[in-house]
Amino acid sequence: MLSSKAADTDNNHSTVLNLSCGQINYLFCADIETTVEYQLITQRLLADTTVLKVSHHGSKYSSSAWFLDVTSPEFGLISVGADNRYGHPHPETLSRLISVMAENCIYRTDIWGSLDFATDGQSLYILQS
Repeated sequence: MLSSKAADTDNNHSTVLNLSCGQINYLFCADIETTVEYQLITQRLLADTTVLKVSHHGSKYSSSAWFLDVTSPEFGLISVGADNRYGHPHPETLSRLISVMAENCIYRTDIWGSLDFATDGQSLYILQS
């Protein structure tokens, strides 16, 4: 875990979880912004990612190009409310995600509702709840 002294906003106090099961790697980024993404990269705390839970509901300051290049996610999950007042996910963030994965590999809760991501360690199963 990173020192809370490094956090410049409350969002950057969030806990980041990297969970692996066999060949499938999940990265849950909570509400971190590019400042913490940079720290995770420079401290070599990241690896290739199968499923990226996009941070901060897909805000403009999440999922920098460098972060996406290092993590190489195959799928993106954006937890976001429909028609939210913040305009999340931000169009620039969606564009960055589309630059590293197919658009149909981006799952948004405002469109899909609840989703289950399951694995046997080799294959990934995505089910609409």
